Amino acid sequence: MIVGIGCDIALERRFDSLHPGFAKKVVREDEMALLERFGISGIWCSKEAISKALGTGIRGFSLLDIQLVENPDCTISAVLHRGAGAAFDKLGGRRNEISISSDGGYRVALAAIWK
Repeated sequence: MIVGIGCDIALERRFDSLHPGFAKKVVREDEMALLERFGISGIWCSKEAISKALGTGIRGFSLLDIQLVENPDCTISAVLHRGAGAAFDKLGGRRNEISISSDGGYRVALAAIWK
């Protein structure tokens, strides 16, 4: 049963002019391969989408508490740390999945959490 769903969309070029230090507030060291594949807009949208699926938005944790991982079957999911992990546990979450796509200069992510 799905207990949380979230979506986020961003204009990719909006992220082109951001200060280089911004990435350090969003992207973990272990997400560099995903950064190359989806860009910072994809990482941002994915983390925003999972935070919305948690029902909290970015409250009680930072974006760095959400660790995006590519699974062996090429799906994307999130390992949730600290406050994000607590929100996941409170929902009774057992697994999550994130779909990332882009078109026309926009990046979109959809996240679902299953009980």
